[in-house]
Amino acid sequence: MPIDLMNLPAGEAERLAYAEGFPGTARLFARIADMQRALGDATAEIETLKDEICALESRLADATGG
Repeated sequence: MPIDLMNLPAGEAERLAYAEGFPGTARLFARIADMQRALGDATAEIETLKDEICALESRLADATGG
């Protein structure tokens, strides 16, 4: 029974594609995994910045009595 690489996490699909002799497909899955990591990092940074903004707004409101 063939394995559908699209149903696997990108890193696993990459490894399996290399193991099965499909280096071009493996490289594409490696790029997808890299982009997913970058997206996760960017999302985490956005959340950190949002938290910092909320904290600054709260401090500003406290300092100005607002």
